[in-house]
Amino acid sequence: MIGGWIGNGSYGTVFCVNWKNSNRLFALKSFNNNEETLKEVVKERVDDHENIIRFYGITKMEDTTHQTNKYSLVLEYANNGTLNTYLNKHFNELEWSNKYRYALQLASAVEFLHEKEIIHRDLVI
Repeated sequence: MIGGWIGNGSYGTVFCVNWKNSNRLFALKSFNNNEETLKEVVKERVDDHENIIRFYGITKMEDTTHQTNKYSLVLEYANNGTLNTYLNKHFNELEWSNKYRYALQLASAVEFLHEKEIIHRDLVI
């Protein structure tokens, strides 16, 4: 997939984008309630755990017609989609050892977030 809609969450919409003149893909996560949500998310961002999507920065698009700014997070692109999508598609073909490994990785990431006193609002398996 080179660019396009990925999905919606409680905060807003996620798109796959191609970095200008390269083959590097990123996920752009926009917000429904832009300024307040952005402040809340940036305050709680974490990107130093191997099982958590990397945060690369913030991009701003100016809407001169409505005199507003639209901000989006620039995130690591997960080419297999969400863990939920991947498991729905491949669960029956996975060995139990792989299922166990995914469960441990997920638990490790959630434990890390809780140690930082962060609650993930869209954690769905």
